Amino acid sequence: MSTRTLSGTTVDPESRAQLEAFIQTERPTAKNPTTWMLFDIGKKCQEDKDHCIKLKETGTDAEPFDKVVSKLVESSYGYAVMFFLPNEEEKALIETSKESVFLVFILWTDDNGPVKKKMLYAASGQALKTLVSEKIKVCMQCNDKSDLVRSNIFEEVKRKNPHLFR
Repeated sequence: MSTRTLSGTTVDPESRAQLEAFIQTERPTAKNPTTWMLFDIGKKCQEDKDHCIKLKETGTDAEPFDKVVSKLVESSYGYAVMFFLPNEEEKALIETSKESVFLVFILWTDDNGPVKKKMLYAASGQALKTLVSEKIKVCMQCNDKSDLVRSNIFEEVKRKNPHLFR
């Protein structure tokens, strides 16, 4: 089944399968140590003539946040789905019996980029968000490097999931 956005963009079937497997793990494990995935819009899916969201890169970093941010900023545009792993200070604010790994979706479009490309990424992100919607804890759109700071992501986790915090 193809999830097509109003922009005509779909998610590449192979990338979709990898994303679905990633979010089913609910946290990094020895069997599936992936902690983040980056996606980009490319030309044409296998069965499609329109733009297509494809998996660009994955990583198994124990602390994925800094790596994901540097990769996003480097590329000017993209989508990230990652496990946000709270640091010790952040963990102290979480109820001990509650989960401490949060699935985060980030749409990154640099404010300094061309308007047409920013609009394409903003309009197309729904195709990925739809795939992760029931597992996602936080969805953020970031347009400036100052948006991509750990404290902003953690504040959004707290705001969207108040029942998990003291």
